[in-house]
Amino acid sequence: MAQTNLTLSYIGTGPTGTGQTIVDQTSGPKAKTLFGYGTYTVGSGTWCTTSAVPVYWIDGTASLGKTYAISFWAVDASDGTNSVYYSVGPDSSLIAGDVITVTGFSVSANNVTAATVASVGSNFVKIANTSGTKEAGPIVGAQGVYNRGGIPDVVLMWPAQGHSGDTAAAVAACTPAAAFLSSITAKGATLTTPNLTSTGSVVTFGFILEFAS
Repeated sequence: MAQTNLTLSYIGTGPTGTGQTIVDQTSGPKAKTLFGYGTYTVGSGTWCTTSAVPVYWIDGTASLGKTYAISFWAVDASDGTNSVYYSVGPDSSLIAGDVITVTGFSVSANNVTAATVASVGSNFVKIANTSGTKEAGPIVGAQGVYNRGGIPDVVLMWPAQGHSGDTAAAVAACTPAAAFLSSITAKGATLTTPNLTSTGSVVTFGFILEFAS
């Protein structure tokens, strides 16, 4: 049966959920370097000639990096592009371009998923929402959650030839020049490689995730 994703395991201690800190005995950014691997079984037909496979750093939902939450108490109607959300406390940790998910408002249109922060004020955040509706406060339990960091600065990936259980033909067909990653995020990436056409072939990929800060 074909797999629908490639989820990493880690050498040593790796992340199992969102916001975990990874530390080894080396100081500085190198302490965050992750060494992982994932095994993929080819389904019927040609794998990745016309499609690509998701790679999950953790489980496809959890993100590397740190998760923050900010409380909101009211929201203005959308101007057609953005809605202004009034916050409890300062917004100094947020910057324009952050991606935020808002929950807890009574009006469903005011709750958004993975919306972009347009601008930040001393007591408000302007967030992309074309259908926001005015909701006067105080709204208890409304909040925005966003992730800071966690996108690797460098990802090295290679077919781990000779890994126990791999099908030799599949590994040989997957050369480093043919396999590549795209759409790298804090949750994972997309793996594309041609020439893996044999149903049931098994190939393991090694990964090094490096962070500059």
